[in-house]
Amino acid sequence: MNPQEYIYRQHKMSRLALSFGIASVIFNFMLMPYIAIPLGCFAILFAALSRGNSLSFSKEGWIALIAGLAGVIIACSMFVKVYTALTTNEQYRNDILKYAETLYGDQYEELYGESLSDIMERLFPERSN
Repeated sequence: MNPQEYIYRQHKMSRLALSFGIASVIFNFMLMPYIAIPLGCFAILFAALSRGNSLSFSKEGWIALIAGLAGVIIACSMFVKVYTALTTNEQYRNDILKYAETLYGDQYEELYGESLSDIMERLFPERSN
């Protein structure tokens, strides 16, 4: 492979990483962390691959690396926040149930046979009050 082609491939990889990183951050703002995490991971991977044999990242590579890391960290922190709110805050669970009842027109207990509080106590007994 000639040097021109090698540099072109590195540049192409860094642009791809930058696209994934920006998409990861955008999906976080759209409250879709389940999509943002894989995109952020791909951004980090492609940013690392865009470095090639050199010891430093290009400007686009650094931005892609930072955007990918930010996307993954924000999405994981959203998951942790929702998990702790669901397992510790009963008012939060009740608000979600009221919203679901308004949206679907059926009560949770009618659909699933037991209340969400009973399910949460069964799944997470150490967290229940």
